[in-house]
Amino acid sequence: MRKFLAVAVCLLLAACATGRADREKAKAGDALPKEIAKPPVASKEAAPLVTIAQEMDTLGNTVVHFGEAVGGSLVVMKGIENRRVPPMNYKKTGFKKVATEIAGATQCNIVTYPNYTFLYPAGYENLLGLSLANRIDPAIATRTVAMTFGSDTPLHKAFTLLSAALGATVVADNVLAEARTGAVTLAESPVGDALEAILKSARVVPEAFQVESTPEYVFFYAGPRVPTHTTLIGADALKPEDNAYLDTVVDLYLPSKPDDTKNYEIPSHALPLGRVLDALSQQLGRTVVAAPGMEEFPVNPCALIKVRVRTAMDLLIRQWPVPDFGYAMEGGRIVIRRNKGMRS
Repeated sequence: MRKFLAVAVCLLLAACATGRADREKAKAGDALPKEIAKPPVASKEAAPLVTIAQEMDTLGNTVVHFGEAVGGSLVVMKGIENRRVPPMNYKKTGFKKVATEIAGATQCNIVTYPNYTFLYPAGYENLLGLSLANRIDPAIATRTVAMTFGSDTPLHKAFTLLSAALGATVVADNVLAEARTGAVTLAESPVGDALEAILKSARVVPEAFQVESTPEYVFFYAGPRVPTHTTLIGADALKPEDNAYLDTVVDLYLPSKPDDTKNYEIPSHALPLGRVLDALSQQLGRTVVAAPGMEEFPVNPCALIKVRVRTAMDLLIRQWPVPDFGYAMEGGRIVIRRNKGMRS
């Protein structure tokens, strides 16, 4: 399955000049991206006045610096984060002017949206068609979020950070979740705009994904659109107490629940299902087991916030990009197993 996921991720990236990102890195050196997960501290506006001074640095590090010192919303596409930004010394300068000068110095195109500014290289114009307008459930769309993180952040990690900050669930299937973002700093922004910016930074083209949203969650997945469905096996035979349990609202953190859910280290890679079963059992209040042969299935880090147990299980299992698996309530346990031909 991991080999399949790696191949599938390649199909999601915007089609342009193979190896361009590697050439950019080779030209610029091996500057390491910073990993930051915190709201911008200087402003709540998407385009505040800029007061900043820095020596020559990479474009990716400059965006993170903006998040720490300026605020605002500045988003860079993955693959150009190591382009060099010349020394800067601005005092109360318009955000658009500064962003335009950074774009010119790094040979980027620039587009200004109401809630973020996007920098990208020529040839990636198809990303500009990505829109989540009217695609996020109003119960979640009305919320706002602010955050900053460095380039090369896996989408699953970015969505986990966003979920924890938002107090709502945003998750992607394992195909999309491995895509890597560019550097992103977001001032207080509507959820839809924040997600648009993150996906564009990760070079996810509009035709590469579907989005499913309910009052409980936002779920991104690859492939053709499918109806919202349950992965519960044997729903018609459930006891009333099992149905009542599955409707219990929980917070589920994987690979394990942190001591401080607002400030914790999120792994950058998937773990085998077998290694998260104990964490699932502890947080769901029932023993969770997997059928033989499924112990190595990859489970990406995620934060499933304020969802019913049945929803949490659906989102966990639907991360695997094949329709053959589900979960059953058997003898008081939750059993994750194969159920071939589940989708109709």
